[in-house]
Amino acid sequence: MAIRAFILEDDFLSALGLREALVSRGCDIVGVADSLEAALPFLEQDIHLAFIDFNLADGFTGPQIAHRLIEKGILTICLTANPGLLAKVDGWSAPIYGKPLEAAAMLTIIDECLYRLGMAQNAKMIDVTGRDSCPR
Repeated sequence: MAIRAFILEDDFLSALGLREALVSRGCDIVGVADSLEAALPFLEQDIHLAFIDFNLADGFTGPQIAHRLIEKGILTICLTANPGLLAKVDGWSAPIYGKPLEAAAMLTIIDECLYRLGMAQNAKMIDVTGRDSCPR
């Protein structure tokens, strides 16, 4: 079964690069959205992994979607080019990465998240790498 990923990113080139990286790792892309309103229909989809930008086409609305995804138990990775905005987010539990990310760094993040998702789907899998940078 392929991992189903969702991308919430208003920068076209960033979204395209992330999409290509996820597809290169065998993920199916459920959808790509650039605003809160555009993202809402995807919340009802079967999603395993989400990459969320904080500052979107309609403003600082990424955290609203990220909170909903986290509450549903979806592995959510947050991206931002504006780390100063993080002061506006209370009680944040998802990993946050600064943008822009180099391709190799993005692939490493994706690989670690896919590893975690494999652990969730197959309890017999043993962590021999010692990696623990993506939350369960």
